[in-house]
Amino acid sequence: MKVAIKLMAKHTINRIFSDNGQPFSELDIMLECSKAQCSNIIELIEGFEDPQYLYIVTKFVPAGDLLNYLVKQAIQPLPESHAKKIMLQIC
Repeated sequence: MKVAIKLMAKHTINRIFSDNGQPFSELDIMLECSKAQCSNIIELIEGFEDPQYLYIVTKFVPAGDLLNYLVKQAIQPLPESHAKKIMLQIC
């Protein structure tokens, strides 16, 4: 089974989110989203951490992520109708 592993340095996460006082745990967010079983949210397989890193293991999506998809679009910015479809899926 092919998977994708997202590796996040905790010191970077803590620095970014401590500036605005928000607690952050991408792993907790992914767990909650996985429970919803939404077709527009990538399936979380496993998540774990060590003292330095957070590891998020998800299904492999060969098309890549949303950022890469947007960058590859011929029309920039996206037409409003296309952007609305993407935003609806995100919401």
